[in-house]
Amino acid sequence: MKKPVIIGLVTMIVGLILAVVALGHSGLQTVYWDSGFKVESQKNNSKTYQKTFGTNVKQIEFTADNTIEIRSGDVSKTQVSYTTGTKVQKNGDILTVDSPNRHHIWRVGINIDSEDDDQGRTIITLPRKAKLTRISGRNNDELFVRDLSLKDFQLSGQADLDMQDVKVASDLNIKGSGGDSTLTRVSAPSVSQDTLGGDIDYQNCRFVDNHSYLSSAGGDISISNNQFKDVSINVQGGDFSFRNNRILKRLSAKSAGGDIDGQVLNRQQSRVAVSAEGGDVELFGQSNHSWNMDKKKAVSYHLSSEGGDVTIE
Repeated sequence: MKKPVIIGLVTMIVGLILAVVALGHSGLQTVYWDSGFKVESQKNNSKTYQKTFGTNVKQIEFTADNTIEIRSGDVSKTQVSYTTGTKVQKNGDILTVDSPNRHHIWRVGINIDSEDDDQGRTIITLPRKAKLTRISGRNNDELFVRDLSLKDFQLSGQADLDMQDVKVASDLNIKGSGGDSTLTRVSAPSVSQDTLGGDIDYQNCRFVDNHSYLSSAGGDISISNNQFKDVSINVQGGDFSFRNNRILKRLSAKSAGGDIDGQVLNRQQSRVAVSAEGGDVELFGQSNHSWNMDKKKAVSYHLSSEGGDVTIE
């Protein structure tokens, strides 16, 4: 068999396979190459649904790969807006949301990815006087929490987290593996957050009862205008900055490969120790490594960096 005939047959077979895959995605869709064969997303194939539940929703649990927003609003009953593929149900006082990723790989001798980049959005709106006991779940896209009071909050996954005007009665626990976190006007007895590759940004928050811990590997940490009783910071491969924070007892920070830049509000009532291995130190405008270390009743700052600079004003 001549080479042109063989090439023609192979081309025809591949074309037939791609046509079948394209037809299998809600009608004929474009198949294209982007580091592998992919089927073009059909962005308008999702419908939006809405369910209304009674006022006795006490817990919200979710497993999601799309955006979730949980908020209070001017509603008399809990309302949930969601798109095709999302399962929403209520069992007793627990509201559950399950929204899997619509990502498929067709294996027909070669791998063909189907990526639906319009994952949709699930919005849960509760009455303003709702008394939640718990929000917990895993999310790999985005999570927004707005204007809520609750007893317990637990989050895992790769989601970008945005919390505003939230009061949590127990210690706040956030675990992530890549998403950024922005907390604004959030209060809890303490906060514990550990993320891989994500930035952490806290503004106007209050954690004054217990020890708090913030850690990021590959991202930056920034805290401004917050209140902490006792907080430990650990940054690997990123920078740490702090401004206008009220520290009641102690702030300690370690950075590997990044800079530390901060502000001590009340120098006379603080003792400060700084070190920088392989970097420069500037403490209150001088190349000193300590301040007020003999003062016993003082807020303690202990700041160290390996491979970065430490600048405190």
